[in-house]
Amino acid sequence: MRKATGIVCMALGALLLLAALGLVIFNREQAAQAAEASDRMLPVLQAAIAERAQESQPVSGATEAVEPLEIDGEQYLGVLTIPALELELPVLTELSSAKLQLGPCRYYGAIDRDLVIAAHNYARHFGRLNELRAGDEIYLTDVSGRRHSYRVSGVEILGATEIEEMLQSGYELTLFTCTYGGAERVTVRCELAEN
Repeated sequence: MRKATGIVCMALGALLLLAALGLVIFNREQAAQAAEASDRMLPVLQAAIAERAQESQPVSGATEAVEPLEIDGEQYLGVLTIPALELELPVLTELSSAKLQLGPCRYYGAIDRDLVIAAHNYARHFGRLNELRAGDEIYLTDVSGRRHSYRVSGVEILGATEIEEMLQSGYELTLFTCTYGGAERVTVRCELAEN
């Protein structure tokens, strides 16, 4: 009986190891596909922004709402640049599970007021947000071609249910992603900087 129980336990252990390996492979594949989608869209979006900017020069200091750019059926807010992490990513206007596979998404708010952007914790999306430090620069080039400059004020960890704290922060820009366990959110708070 002991021998049979031992064999069953070893078989279950092997199955659990295989399941864990499968999950790791799946997650890496998802991350690679998301990075590829962002990399593919970035130059297309940048060209469309440049074209729109040539058609109508943005007014310096203007913060009025800009009509999103639609490309391949998706609406884009602009391009997010985080030099300290060597990241440049397209930002979609609406959040959904499918859209998060394409890049960061607007979670809440408007540019230069209370904008909150979410992304997956993939290495080529927001997986390294915790490496940002106070004073780091972040830029958002909106679809009219206007570049909005921000400085990181700090990085904090919020619980998954602390939605009010995420949204009502008083900061002009907040970036966030889930921790690897998913129970918390790495949250980067940013203030407007001089252009």
